[in-house]
Amino acid sequence: DLSDSAGNSATPDSRSFTKDSTAPSLASMTITNPDPTNSTTYGLSYGAETGTFTEYCWLENSTNFPDCAGTWVSSSTLPSSVVVSSAENSKSITIWLRDSAGNVSSAVTSSNSVTLDTTPPVVTLTSFTGGQAFEGGTSQPITWSASDAHLGSSPISISSSTDSGASWTPIASALSNSGAYSWSLPSSDSATVRVKVTVTDTAGNVGEAESSSDIAIDTTAPTFVSAQMKVNGGTSPTLSNYVPVEFEAKDSAAKVTQYCLKYNSTTAPSAGDSCWVSGSPTSDLVANVDFRLGFSS
Repeated sequence: DLSDSAGNSATPDSRSFTKDSTAPSLASMTITNPDPTNSTTYGLSYGAETGTFTEYCWLENSTNFPDCAGTWVSSSTLPSSVVVSSAENSKSITIWLRDSAGNVSSAVTSSNSVTLDTTPPVVTLTSFTGGQAFEGGTSQPITWSASDAHLGSSPISISSSTDSGASWTPIASALSNSGAYSWSLPSSDSATVRVKVTVTDTAGNVGEAESSSDIAIDTTAPTFVSAQMKVNGGTSPTLSNYVPVEFEAKDSAAKVTQYCLKYNSTTAPSAGDSCWVSGSPTSDLVANVDFRLGFSS
């Protein structure tokens, strides 16, 4: 009550208030990203909430509450995700809640940690690198080396291109990182083939290696231009044990790299026959060589 010196009394007035010393609480928190992950956005799920809050603070890999200074977020709803730092390490999240009276919850740290990995696998193609020629319909090894901190059991996919890498067709997928795969080459001619090995780690990062230039797959044997085949200039007989032999051979898919001349034989030579002579690879071989007939002069 209030009164003045003249005895006048003031009209009574009163106010009520609520004393709140109970902090909000959160039962649990879980990071929902797979482990490892290549995303800096970490999804969060929560257990039961008790009480209400008007702010929250979260920290990465820290339970030091004073670090919340200046980082409080005004919200009465828990965040569905947070964006973590780009440092590639194992990360946990800790969160505090604060109500309008200033009461702060106990720290709640995520029940799991998730590693951030944004580095793609390292892969090197060690065969089909470019410039080679292979016989169509044969089996040839595609070889590679690949490494990463988080490779799964089947991280390898292989594909091929017949248009110098403009488009790709799968050869095999979900392969182990064995370093080799036997490829059954198509039985068709193409001079613009390339091969690509793709490696995907468990975080979702992708590394690739492909042929640096075109490869030829050839199912067609070189052909002789019969009109260009001449022995001793087309004259006979001869007194010499050595005669000039002129011939021309072509190959549209790959290049002619060797030739074999034999005397009085129509049997095809084996790959290891000593008659083979190597030359500079060419799609149109024009030759003029001295050939020993094989009889005594």
